[in-house]
Amino acid sequence: MSGGWKRGDAALWQGARVEIVEGEYAGNVTLRVLDDPSSVLHQVPRGEVQRPTDVRSLTIPAIQLDSKVWAAACSRADTARRLIDQAKPLTNANVEAAARALGLSARTLRRDLVRMKEVDHPQALIPAAGGRPQGHSVIAPEVEVIIDTVLEEVYLSENRPSLHEVAEEIRALCRQQGLSPPVDRTIRRRIERKDARDVLKARKGPKRAKYQLQAMPGSTLYEALMDCVQIDHTLADVILRSDDEHRTLLGRPWVTLAIDVRSRMIVGVHISFDAPSATAVALCVLNMLLPKEDFLAWLKIDAPWPAYGCPRLIYVDNGKDFHSKALIRGCQAIGTDLQYRPVGSPHYGGIIERLIGTMMGKCRLLPGTTHRNVQARADYDSEAKSVMTLSEFRRWFVNEIVTQYHAREHRVLKAPPLNEWRMLCQKQGTPRILAGQWTAFEVFMAFLPGEARVVQRDGVHVNAVRYWHPALTEWIGDGKKHFVHYDPRDIRYAYLRSPSGQVVRAEAITPGIPEMSLAEWRADRSERTRLAQDPALLALRDGGLIERRTMIDDSTEATRKARVAKRAATSRRQTPPASRWPESTPTTPSLKPAFLPMPATKSVATSPVYDGELWS
Repeated sequence: MSGGWKRGDAALWQGARVEIVEGEYAGNVTLRVLDDPSSVLHQVPRGEVQRPTDVRSLTIPAIQLDSKVWAAACSRADTARRLIDQAKPLTNANVEAAARALGLSARTLRRDLVRMKEVDHPQALIPAAGGRPQGHSVIAPEVEVIIDTVLEEVYLSENRPSLHEVAEEIRALCRQQGLSPPVDRTIRRRIERKDARDVLKARKGPKRAKYQLQAMPGSTLYEALMDCVQIDHTLADVILRSDDEHRTLLGRPWVTLAIDVRSRMIVGVHISFDAPSATAVALCVLNMLLPKEDFLAWLKIDAPWPAYGCPRLIYVDNGKDFHSKALIRGCQAIGTDLQYRPVGSPHYGGIIERLIGTMMGKCRLLPGTTHRNVQARADYDSEAKSVMTLSEFRRWFVNEIVTQYHAREHRVLKAPPLNEWRMLCQKQGTPRILAGQWTAFEVFMAFLPGEARVVQRDGVHVNAVRYWHPALTEWIGDGKKHFVHYDPRDIRYAYLRSPSGQVVRAEAITPGIPEMSLAEWRADRSERTRLAQDPALLALRDGGLIERRTMIDDSTEATRKARVAKRAATSRRQTPPASRWPESTPTTPSLKPAFLPMPATKSVATSPVYDGELWS
């Protein structure tokens, strides 16, 4: 049969808050731990279950209490513990004697004994402050209803009205009903009593409430180098110019970064004007897989960057660029898992997000920075102050990585990432690298973008550039399309598999191809096209076209007149003299028919015959 515990009671078991599911039966109690998401039921002896105690008096740290108050509480606690622990039964005489020694009444000491049995702490014996109890309201219930209604319907909305506007509406409703209107302080306290997460969720959305007020006590569990690499993109906070002689404004570049979670070393980087795409991710992965010596030499940077290798896991968001078939199959080819973080949960990529914030803070030191937002930029003219080109920014950015970020103490590691990488390499060995047939060109073929092209006599045409390699001679005239891979970072080279199966690097043979990226090459061609459409040049061309037509028309007319004059002159030379023809006598026109049958008896008079010329 049931004892003192009943269903629904709150209790403590092994220090955890529990709820009684079934009352006492046969000396046992069935309960459920409130903080256990599995909701497993436990059947425990009744003696192990305790009533919850009120420990609100312990909320203030003991070191913040007044020395005299703390000393008096300790003295009362020592007396109560001595009386509780004594072997002989407690009598009224003992209690009264102890109370006189403390300067208290026997009734107060007995309350101390009860309190110390519940909460064995001196702070539990400190008397509460006098005055109105906390939470007690002197506002009329009708006013409380008005305040609560307006707060729920007006204040807790996405329009986010100010406290002053809401207070004015509350006071207006109170005056209409003849009630005493509350002041702003009273309304502010009613708001503070509400759940802060519910208030933030109603006014700024559930996502803001989640990332501002929800507990997220997680941490990374990767212990080895390159066990997990996080990759993400960002738009750099700086405006750049083109690398040609015009140094035209192009805009803000995109930066793709890859970071090793364990050592916090940046293991891959890609910078271009192209928006986030599978190509940008592939080039960043390509930079991560290969040693950095050639890359640093290309940028003319003399600094150590030992971080490279094949990661076990690449962790990315759910962007479309991370779902490309080329990236997925390229990762499968090198034996790397590609994992996506939950949708709408950027905190799962917190390490790469924090790195991006750090590097963008460095970008704000450059001329032409766009700053964090419009308010921070103020009157700063980013376009007018811009001085750097893409190649110059790339060199500056990589220099910041290898000489500043890698060499400074990391807040979490308490050591520079470069030292952490070297230390872990000594303990665990270097990360796995691509071996066997995986040459640098093979890696290029696995991740670089490409297009199908026919090999012609003058080379392979890709992106308005001609490439050639002697190994392609065999394919001239076969009419088949072959897949050509190109590097968007440097248009001087293209990669394709030769007839023998080996990957070859074809060089650009188009005259005037400098060392520039594909985006800059396209921008340069667009700029040349724009210059060709200059209004002065257009006016010159249009005038030339009109003049050309005028010239043709004038020539045509002159030739026509010459032909007419020549024809007239020839006709005059061939016409007989007028004296050789008899003078004709004018006759009066007759109304009779021109030809009438002549009488047979009369002879017909014939005209005289003259000598003439025969015309062929």
